[in-house]
Amino acid sequence: MKSEEKFKIQSFERHSQILRIILILDSENKLNFQSFIDNKGISSTTLYRTITTLKEMKLIESTIDNTKYPPQNVISLTNKGRKVAQKLKEIEEILGRD
Repeated sequence: MKSEEKFKIQSFERHSQILRIILILDSENKLNFQSFIDNKGISSTTLYRTITTLKEMKLIESTIDNTKYPPQNVISLTNKGRKVAQKLKEIEEILGRD
C-alpha cells in the first residue's frame, strides 16, 4: 500500500471519530471526558486527540462542573458544532433512504 493511500485511510478513520463525537454530543447535550471512555467505547488517546481537534475547529467547548466532587470537565457543542451536527443528521437521513 502506498503511503499516500495509507494516509487517506488513517485520515478517514480519524474523521469518523470526529463525526461520531459530534453526533454523540448532539444527542447527549453534555458529557464529561470519563463518560466517553466508559460508556461510548472511545479510548482516552483517541478522545484526547479528537477533542483537541474539535476545540481547534471551534465545534466544542469544555467547562468545569463544580457542582460535582471532584469537579468534572464537561464537553458540549458550540453553536457552530450544533449546525455541523444538524448537517450530519441530514446526510445520515439521505444515506438511509432506499
